[in-house]
Amino acid sequence: MFYFLVLLISSLSADCLLTSKIPLHIWQTDKTKELSIEAIANQSTWKDLNPEFSYFLFDDADIENYIREKWTADYLIFFHALPIGAMKADLWRYMIAATEGGVYSDIDSVCLFPIRDWPLKGYTKGEHVLLLSLDANHSQFCQWTFACTPNHPAMKCVCEQVLKQWKKKGIIIKEGLIDVIASTGPKIFTSAIKSYLKESHDMSASKILKKYMEEKEYRKKLNQLGIFIAEKNFFNGIAARNLFWGSWAKERANL
Repeated sequence: MFYFLVLLISSLSADCLLTSKIPLHIWQTDKTKELSIEAIANQSTWKDLNPEFSYFLFDDADIENYIREKWTADYLIFFHALPIGAMKADLWRYMIAATEGGVYSDIDSVCLFPIRDWPLKGYTKGEHVLLLSLDANHSQFCQWTFACTPNHPAMKCVCEQVLKQWKKKGIIIKEGLIDVIASTGPKIFTSAIKSYLKESHDMSASKILKKYMEEKEYRKKLNQLGIFIAEKNFFNGIAARNLFWGSWAKERANL
């Protein structure tokens, strides 16, 4: 099975993240640095398979200090207004990726394949790189694992759009519960990426991926904007896998 994955990954592209400008950083976060046994096991997969990468674990205090030092007061107010820990983690991942670059992955995820061998399908000579894949439902872009260069305009767009939506609409409520996915999660992440690409918001991420894979000129257009899309299950069983503990759902239900 492992040999099959090697062949599959290699066939996608001769280019990999280490030949791009993506910094050798892995970013993860949890409410506290006193991790559970399960989280420590997950964390180890990222460290062990990627020894050349610097590994960073931020807790809530680290995130607050980081936002205070690197971003405007609006973002710090926004961070404090978010009622669920996972929403704070959503905001931080966009911000740390926008400024520092590297690889972000949720603490309830496991690395299955060394990052050095993650492929970039397409034209890789541009300044910016953001490697995306599809979320489990295939209608949105995955934001629990992604990789990018520092100061990527798409990530800046994500940060700005999440803040702008909160200022305009507040926390999104759906059927009496906080809609994490729409407020800070994959839905608004995908919406912001589509805005950056000037794509219709009616076009699903899976349709963008299909067009990206099938049309050379479209792929080149996105690559020139610094967007690279891996196959739909790349972060759902090939390079990584999310165990979907879903702690945010429990927090939401208790509010």
